[in-house]
Amino acid sequence: MACDNSRFDVVLEKKIPLVLCIGALDMVNFGPKDTIPPNFQQRKLYKRNEQVTIMRTTMDENKKFVAFILEKLNNSSFKVCVCLPKEGVSALDAPDKSFYDPTVTGPLIDELQRLTETNKDR
Repeated sequence: MACDNSRFDVVLEKKIPLVLCIGALDMVNFGPKDTIPPNFQQRKLYKRNEQVTIMRTTMDENKKFVAFILEKLNNSSFKVCVCLPKEGVSALDAPDKSFYDPTVTGPLIDELQRLTETNKDR
């Protein structure tokens, strides 16, 4: 579940065919609720079970995710297929679910679509 700046590097360096389907960009996984740092305690949280609590991402965090993904993909030397969902990026981000917020997820998907279409000839 953890990710650092080397995410995608091996796949891109080795030119392994990549079909990227974004998913779960609406959430950050933590352990039990009492392990969540104090600065995140007021965020929208979902208790999956006793061991896992999930925090909803914000618009600013999602913009950073888009920038990270696109920087990696734009540096690839081969074509990459990016699949974008029509509604939500996880089961919790679906209509009538606890993380559903098209004002946060919609711009994420729109920006990824716009930027991947702009660069699709690369």
